[in-house]
Amino acid sequence: MGFQEEGVKENDGVLGFAQVGCECFSESQRGNLPKIVIEKIKQCNWKPNWRNELTLNRLIGDYQDAQNRGVLGRYFHIRVLNNHKERIARNCVGYIEHYKNLETGETKDFELVELKWKGVTTQAISIPPRKSRFLDAFHIEHDWSHHVRLGLNPHLVDSSGLMEEYRVNGLGNHELDYVVFSEDFSPAKAKFMLHLGTRINDVEFKKIS
Repeated sequence: MGFQEEGVKENDGVLGFAQVGCECFSESQRGNLPKIVIEKIKQCNWKPNWRNELTLNRLIGDYQDAQNRGVLGRYFHIRVLNNHKERIARNCVGYIEHYKNLETGETKDFELVELKWKGVTTQAISIPPRKSRFLDAFHIEHDWSHHVRLGLNPHLVDSSGLMEEYRVNGLGNHELDYVVFSEDFSPAKAKFMLHLGTRINDVEFKKIS
């Protein structure tokens, strides 16, 4: 969006290279230029939170209690939002990159294996513009609240060893680094803190950076 004062040499400097039709204003309107810019932005229906990126976040209630083979578990999700106003995020895949036990200092870099998306069995999904999809972060059985099964896609994994590796145990606080890759978008990364207690309702899961 360009603006040019009347009487100024046309197509001078950078304007000679920019493919933009300038909005002209008079010398008497110079003091009102900020208001003119704001009005033009409103006419374009531009919003400041439209960005060419994916973001990872979650709300307190982003979980679901469900039965799996007769065992009641709580499935915690990460909300992956496409902030672009018109571009679809295609072939989105999620991973856990790093783990740290904040009580013991133990760290682990996981072998990269695709995580599951809520409600589907496919390895990758698409996210429409300004919409979000839920990534399975992990689940916990109600009767075993300090034992975490991280959200590997069981429809893709054929190794019981990997399923065992993707577990977290122990009361207290843990850090987990998640990343989502997609076509035409930069990798979206976020660090989450997981608190485990003696009851399922003691579990807390929130984004910290």
